[in-house]
Amino acid sequence: MRVVAKFTFVFFLASLAILALFSYWSARREAAEATQNALGDLRAFGEGLRLELATTWAKEGRERALDALRGATRRRSDVTVTWSGAGAPLQIGGDPVATDNPHLVRLDLPLVVGGEQVATLSLSRRVSNAGDVLLSTLREELGFTAALAVCLGLLAVVLGSAVIGQPLRDVVAQAQRIGAGDFAQQISSHRRDEIGDLERAINEMCAQLGHSRDRLESEATARIELLEELRHLDRLRTVGTLASSLAHELGTPLNVLLLRGQAIAAGEDDAADLPMSGNIILAQVEKMSRIVRQLLDFSRRTTAMSEVRLSDVAHRTADLLRALAKKSNVTISVQVIGEPIVRGEAVQLEQAVTNLVVNGLHSMSKGGDLRLSVGVAHSAPATGGAAAVPAAFIAVCDQGCGIAPEQLTRIFEPFYSTRPAGEGTGLGLSVARGIAQDHGGWISAKSEPSSGSTFTLFIPLFTVEPS
Repeated sequence: MRVVAKFTFVFFLASLAILALFSYWSARREAAEATQNALGDLRAFGEGLRLELATTWAKEGRERALDALRGATRRRSDVTVTWSGAGAPLQIGGDPVATDNPHLVRLDLPLVVGGEQVATLSLSRRVSNAGDVLLSTLREELGFTAALAVCLGLLAVVLGSAVIGQPLRDVVAQAQRIGAGDFAQQISSHRRDEIGDLERAINEMCAQLGHSRDRLESEATARIELLEELRHLDRLRTVGTLASSLAHELGTPLNVLLLRGQAIAAGEDDAADLPMSGNIILAQVEKMSRIVRQLLDFSRRTTAMSEVRLSDVAHRTADLLRALAKKSNVTISVQVIGEPIVRGEAVQLEQAVTNLVVNGLHSMSKGGDLRLSVGVAHSAPATGGAAAVPAAFIAVCDQGCGIAPEQLTRIFEPFYSTRPAGEGTGLGLSVARGIAQDHGGWISAKSEPSSGSTFTLFIPLFTVEPS
């Protein structure tokens, strides 16, 4: 209603201004007509008076003429007559006259007796000016003017509310629905003015936003599915990388099972040795089962969010990759300070840490020590200007060949790899960063050529348990 109120106020002021201008113009016209009428009346009265005075002067003398003049002015009290000439000037009737008074009408007539001008008659009369007429008109028409102004104001309110107010309220309501994400409802409009154009434009925008949202949701769903598929393929690739190393890990328990089984089958073990052989077989089976279970857990799909202890993630990753590290003559160690707990998907976090560790192993062609550190630190992403917050972290520190500064800025790009062609997909660090971002975290990288690299995975801290 604010627009309608403004419209009504402006309309009311405009109406008053138009009435005032019309009244002023009418008052000026009436004042001019009054002046002309007064001048004509003075001329008629003056001509008759001059004829009467000239006749009386010629027959009865000057004094009788003056008496006749006084008698005539008593009959017209609104006219002031000044007699000049034939003696001292004489004012008869009315108030003293100021010759420069704009509210007076004045007429000078010569008095001629016997062919000779004996005096001059100056007749003056007060008339109303435009301001007086305007005030008088407004006083007379004040009630009508007030009633007309109120009627115009009410008309402006009714028309403004119907023509402007209600359509604008509909537009505001539609904008609020759009802001809330409701693109299904549209404004019903059959108008052919600017507001109708606005309503139709909003309806069109609403339809386009609805189509865009549906398309974006479809694209986002496809992107999420593709991203999850890439992450799953990355896990399977890692499983393939580990297969040859784990084959050796499974070979030793299998050899033990084979020897114990042959001894039992050949009857070489007596009754006293059978429980020991059974325990050895059971231990080796549990070892193989644990290795296979680790691979299966790592390769499976998961979307379950839960509380995850980062030290468990670090230890499980280290256990899974020790066989691969042994082939590269690398020793993996885990250092835990406190027991930080985050909320996330354990398998995906293990995948991210696994990718960081595998990258470190590939860079350590000469062997060495690779350390996983778990703790809590105040940190923030290097970009974005966010304030530092408490975050749990897993840092992977290797003693490899390092990364050149010009390559360090691109290592998280998909399909970019610092390894020779055919030896890497370039997805490991990109997938790890995507997993970190899905958990509200980030990854930092520090490296210098020939000095090793440190990749740190930060995840918002949920809680910390005493170590």
